[in-house]
Amino acid sequence: MKNYQIRIESLKLSTRVGLSSTSVVKSSSLDRLDIASSEGNHFVIIPFAEVNKPLMNALHYARQLSGHAVGVHILLGSSGKNAIEDQWKKLNIDIPFLVLDSPNDSVIEPLNDLVHEIRHRDQGGSVTILLSVITGLKWWQRFLHNQMARLIEKAFKNMAAVATICVPFSLVGDSDK
Repeated sequence: MKNYQIRIESLKLSTRVGLSSTSVVKSSSLDRLDIASSEGNHFVIIPFAEVNKPLMNALHYARQLSGHAVGVHILLGSSGKNAIEDQWKKLNIDIPFLVLDSPNDSVIEPLNDLVHEIRHRDQGGSVTILLSVITGLKWWQRFLHNQMARLIEKAFKNMAAVATICVPFSLVGDSDK
């Protein structure tokens, strides 16, 4: 298992999480996240590339689910980290987010390691990965915009106690129908 740096930017994960708002930890030791290991914990992970309307729609859906919700941004280079942090703080989003550094430019690998670590910590719990997808476009536009969601969905398709849910966001307004 590789080591990735994780940075928590907000502190409303749960009352069971005790972590300062800018702690840096390794995903291979979630002990520092202080997540209580009780039967049946539910974790909601929302991977995202940028803070936009489809993400806000997925975060709204995550609030409807019970469990520990956390946004996850996979950093594929050093650029963009500060911009994501600034947008998150500016919008005052009440769900914490993690920044995972990916040394080999893989989105799946650090996300997979995070899910495995959560599953290892909480044997009886479950993980839901919310994927924001764009709908209402021409077929080829949906194909281009939703590639990462398809890859993540495929990677976790056969994993026990891990579900992926596509949260649609339509770019076509009601007035266009």
